[in-house]
Amino acid sequence: MNLPDSMIQSGKSAVQALWSDTATVTREADNEEEQTTETWTVYESIPCHLAQTNAPALDTSEAAALTEPVFTLEVDTAVILHDGDAVTVRHSGQTFKGLAGLPFHRTFCNAVKLSGVRIA
Repeated sequence: MNLPDSMIQSGKSAVQALWSDTATVTREADNEEEQTTETWTVYESIPCHLAQTNAPALDTSEAAALTEPVFTLEVDTAVILHDGDAVTVRHSGQTFKGLAGLPFHRTFCNAVKLSGVRIA
């Protein structure tokens, strides 16, 4: 989208004003010298928005078809998430932990689907 920078900033501000969640992102990297894997915090307590939708039922052979929840995390465009990053989101007093999928870079935010989400 070819929008003026001022319009993009206004749009980002409007969208992010609605965000009330925070996320911490950790990433693993191999230390080849020591042949170990190290985990470090890439982002801590960054503003974000966690959205939930339900995927359509794939297996309707049982009496009741089950739908799977799909969690999507939206973060600022300056936040670069990688496939496989561990993400912990604080949302309305709950903690959601999952792994980031492939990121989708949009005009006003970056979005990523979370897999293996556990809620505490």
